Amino acid sequence: MGKRMKKGLVMVMTMAMILGMYGMQVTGSSAKTTNKGYTISKGSGTYQAGTQTQIKVKKGYKVYYTTNGKFSESKVIRSGKSKTFTINKTTTIRLIAVKKSIKATKKNLNKTWKSKAKTYRYKVSSTKETATPDATTTPSATPDSGDTTSQSIVMKSADSYASSEEGDGYEISANSTVGTLLTIKKAGTYTVSTEGSTPISGQISVKKNLTDGVKLILNGVNLTSSLDAEVTVGEGDYAEEYDGAAIVSGKKTPLTIEVAAGTTNTLTTTGGGVTDADDPTDMDYPASIMVKKGGTLVIEGAGTLNVVSTKGSGIKVKYNEAGTNGEIDTTCVNDENFWAITLTIRDNPTINITCNEADEAAYQRNNHNTETYEAHQDAISSKNSLEILGGTLNIAAGDDGIHAEATAHIVNGIIRVTSSTEALEGAKVVIDAGTLELNAYDDGINAANGDLTTNTYGEDTSIYCITINGGTVTVDAEGDGIDSNGNAYIRGGDVKVFGPGTGGNGALDVADMGAKGVLLVTGGTLYATAASSDMAVTPSSEGYQSVVFTMVNGGMGGPMGNPGGNSTSTGSTVSAGTELTICDSSGNIVGSLTTKKSTGWVLYCGSNLVSGQTYTLYNGTTQIVTATAGASTNNGMPGGMTPPDGNTPPDGNTPPDGSTPPNGGA
Repeated sequence: MGKRMKKGLVMVMTMAMILGMYGMQVTGSSAKTTNKGYTISKGSGTYQAGTQTQIKVKKGYKVYYTTNGKFSESKVIRSGKSKTFTINKTTTIRLIAVKKSIKATKKNLNKTWKSKAKTYRYKVSSTKETATPDATTTPSATPDSGDTTSQSIVMKSADSYASSEEGDGYEISANSTVGTLLTIKKAGTYTVSTEGSTPISGQISVKKNLTDGVKLILNGVNLTSSLDAEVTVGEGDYAEEYDGAAIVSGKKTPLTIEVAAGTTNTLTTTGGGVTDADDPTDMDYPASIMVKKGGTLVIEGAGTLNVVSTKGSGIKVKYNEAGTNGEIDTTCVNDENFWAITLTIRDNPTINITCNEADEAAYQRNNHNTETYEAHQDAISSKNSLEILGGTLNIAAGDDGIHAEATAHIVNGIIRVTSSTEALEGAKVVIDAGTLELNAYDDGINAANGDLTTNTYGEDTSIYCITINGGTVTVDAEGDGIDSNGNAYIRGGDVKVFGPGTGGNGALDVADMGAKGVLLVTGGTLYATAASSDMAVTPSSEGYQSVVFTMVNGGMGGPMGNPGGNSTSTGSTVSAGTELTICDSSGNIVGSLTTKKSTGWVLYCGSNLVSGQTYTLYNGTTQIVTATAGASTNNGMPGGMTPPDGNTPPDGNTPPDGSTPPNGGA
């Protein structure tokens, strides 16, 4: 072949490589881009819901960001720090990088420096995750930590290690305190399994400040930690501190745990509690998976993960650090770090969590009294916000099933909480889709956080909110079934609430005592039952009409809010397992349900009810009682405040920008 032909061929091949680099679609993880002052792990493109992109700021720079078009001085990522955005809907992120010594104002961010902003647009698709590289940037040759070649590690019993074994980024050894100790020292991906069919006594410990992230692929791990929550061995410079978790991740390290498809993995913690160093009246207990302050946790994959904690929580992520003291100021609802998502479950893992100490769980079952219960066994807990994008979760908890200090956002998945004190709790709770079966000794779904209290009664309609946009939600609670210290909105889905079998609580509850919360139904269907009409709350008439059938009057009189029924008490209940139907005056069935417990009060709310029309409740072919949709009852307590515009949540029901849950997550 002549030199001219060879030269032409080289040029063609070079052009093909360039076009391949910049023109074809590539996987999202390969779309990492760099810019002056920062790197961003995923550039503009189309991705699956739940994709995350991380912005890492270079030394000497700071980066201002916005997702709503307006920049502010407070939305900044400092030099050497990083921020992760989760993409669940079409999102535009704009970034301005400047030297860290330059002072920024709102004016120069939005006017003078406007031309400096780089724009990244993310679309969400149900198809395979792909991304087209951003035309304004150059793809980085450095892959994300999760995309590097995985290190394969087999953990053996401690007596198998005469000396420590080291690999690229990790060390494994026999530890006289822990057992078999696997220490992850460098960002990267590690595939871990344990030898044999019996549990290995030991721990996986991920070092702090690995800001590029660590991914653990659990490929058949059976690991037990028997350490107490905190153990210190030695003194002074020789002191070693250990946490009792089976997997513990250090401060400021993003951790991803992939549960490998086709594998079963078990993490067990049996250690006890220790006195909290900051509060001698409190105790710390070991979680099976613990992520320390400033870190984040993502659990993904398609395998099975069993999490057992005999004394403490199952999965726990501590505060995303903010401020000089390293703590979130939970009295400030405008602290965007507080609303940040630090715990995510996605893909399709099966996670079975058991953390309900036998004697305490039995105490609750027998007494239904949580006043003296020492709560420390949340199955899943984030000190900030959490999101569940998919998977199957089976939970038995001594305290909360799923708990977030800020927002608990359920995007999809199957969630079964078989036992708990409160099944699903957050200052804000948002349910977009999925199947939820929630059983609780106290409240089923609860919007509350005592640390965010802003008035005497701890109820604030500008903070606390429950929003159900869709899904199938079944609640069985001995306290309040759905309880918001602010407002509650049902905009879609099939919601059934089986409330308390005794008085003093109701199936439905919103802020009262002057806060005037609202329960508004504008989509889906709502059924609610209770032993009596005691403490009853019904939906606002600004939404769908409701009808209430009262068989047993409560001690506190009629329902609160828009009662929607004027039935006469029969003085008797129907038993658990009774199939009830609701018919209009022509005998057409408009609703039906099967009771889960003894029932003396039934509410139905849906689009097929007509205000002023009469409906009848039947047990089979036997008529029980009639009621009129939208009618008032005697002795009703005030409530059911109409929100602005009749349908829009009041201002303040959305977390600060950048953490707003997608799909209407008020």
